Amino acid sequence: MSKESPPTNQIIVLDENFALREVSLQDSTVKGKDIISAAGYQPVADYVLLQQLPEGALEGIRPDEKVSLKGPGKETFFVIRSDRLFFFTINQHKFEWPKDALTGETIRKLAGKDEDVEVVQVRADGSEIVIEDEMSVQLAGAGVEKFITRPARKLIEVFYNHNSVKIEKGTYTNEQLRQKFGVPDNYVLALILASGEFPPLTAGQEIKVKKGMCFISFVPQGNSA
Repeated sequence: MSKESPPTNQIIVLDENFALREVSLQDSTVKGKDIISAAGYQPVADYVLLQQLPEGALEGIRPDEKVSLKGPGKETFFVIRSDRLFFFTINQHKFEWPKDALTGETIRKLAGKDEDVEVVQVRADGSEIVIEDEMSVQLAGAGVEKFITRPARKLIEVFYNHNSVKIEKGTYTNEQLRQKFGVPDNYVLALILASGEFPPLTAGQEIKVKKGMCFISFVPQGNSA
C-alpha cells in the first residue's frame, strides 16, 4: 500500500507591483528563506520577505525565522529585492516596506482600498496632503510617515481657459470634457502638460482627470473662429 503524500500548503506571493503567484509548500511550518526560494527568487539573500497580517499590516520575516502556514485561508507574502526596511502607518496599522519611496497607488492597494478612496498623508504639524496614485512619497526621512484613507471627495478643481471649474474626479472622453467646459464646436480642447506643451485632445481620447489639471481651447491653426 503506497504511502500518502503530505498535504500541500498554498500561499500567495506578491511582488512590489502586486503581480500575484500561488506557491505550494509541503511543510506547514517553514522558514522565510524557504518561501523566497519556493517563489522562484534567487539569490535568496537579495530579497526581503514580508507577511501580510490579518488586519492588513505588513511585517518583515527574517530568512531563518519560522512561519506557520496552519491558519485559515491562504497566507499572503510580499517578496521584493532589497536589503533594508522602511516604516510607515496606514490607518494606524504598522507597515514595513523594502523601498525608500512608494506611490499613492501602492499605499491605497496595501490598505486594500479601491479608486473610490483617496490616500492622505498626515504631516507632523497635523496638516494633510492628498497623495494621488502617481505621486511618490519618500520614506527615508526622519520619523515614521503616517497615512490615512477616506472616501474620495466627489468634486475636484481643474482649470479651463484659466478659470476654476469643479467637476467629479474620474475618467472622461474628449467629448465629455468638451460638454463639461462648453467648448465651441469649431474649437479644439487641449490639456496643458507639465512641459508647457498643449497638444489637442483627439476624438474619443480618454483623460483621467485629477485635481489641478489645466485645459485650454483654441481655434485650430488655419481655421477662423
